[in-house]
Amino acid sequence: MVTVGDYSIVIPTLNRLAPLIETLDSINFQTLLPDYLIIVDQSDNSDIRDWINKTKYNFKIKYIYQENKSSCEARNRGSKEVKTKYISFLDDDVELESRYYEILLGHLENNDSVVGTTGFIKSKKSNIIFWFIMQFYKSIFLLSDFTNTSKVYWAFGGTYPRTPPKTIIYVQNILGNNSLWRTVIFKKYLFDENLTRYCFKEDTDLAYRIYKSHPKGLTLNANAKLYHKKVNLARIDNRQRIVMKYDYFTYIYFKNFKNSFLNRAIYRWQLLGEIIGLFFTGKLTWFRFKVIIKYLFGRYAKGYSLKNEWVNY
Repeated sequence: MVTVGDYSIVIPTLNRLAPLIETLDSINFQTLLPDYLIIVDQSDNSDIRDWINKTKYNFKIKYIYQENKSSCEARNRGSKEVKTKYISFLDDDVELESRYYEILLGHLENNDSVVGTTGFIKSKKSNIIFWFIMQFYKSIFLLSDFTNTSKVYWAFGGTYPRTPPKTIIYVQNILGNNSLWRTVIFKKYLFDENLTRYCFKEDTDLAYRIYKSHPKGLTLNANAKLYHKKVNLARIDNRQRIVMKYDYFTYIYFKNFKNSFLNRAIYRWQLLGEIIGLFFTGKLTWFRFKVIIKYLFGRYAKGYSLKNEWVNY
């Protein structure tokens, strides 16, 4: 017997039919199916729409075409269509284990104070010695620490569990590639549509704003697992991504943290750590170095306004 849960899924997508099909297939085999799924398509062709029209799934699909290419706008638009108690956001390149939603929905149903939760992303573990060295370096530059949780570390840092936590843990950050929320929360909070295209940190920005008003409201439940394939198809040019990263990270930092002398110093210390880390891992190009230096010596006493200069590269 097919069991339907009181939740809906929103998936923004852009020119990525093949990975989207794999994501939909994994949803199709959930032990608890969504009431319906909303696809917000920003593609340059009709491939996704045509596929949806000719393919049958065990759940209803609502297709929305959006001309403007923006993951934040797509998620907000999808959320306005949701009538169920819970809303989930997924990327179009994830594969869920079959009990993913059964586990997370049960967790929310049994914990009224929790407003949002996420599963554990399975990935290949790095060599433990290399991981320890990297964490030691990151801890010096306030980019991370050794805790097995999901935390926001000022502008450029953050943590994510290396191994699945044995218990459900409180977190500061919920990644946008997989999340489940109480729909009511989106009457007050939305994704920041100043962040355009398929951007950086829009999920952290939303989660951290919610965390600040609900310190015990966000959780990670490692019993619900998924793979995130991080497909490179249809992403913007690498130079554009570099410019976008430092613009968006800076904007989100000064938006969410007090603009004090100490926090401005931490921001620059993290940028210095970025340069050193990229140099020793062989990833520091001359172009990236010039971009980082520009932000390292920027003036932020009056805050920071989003530039969106990535479109010029």
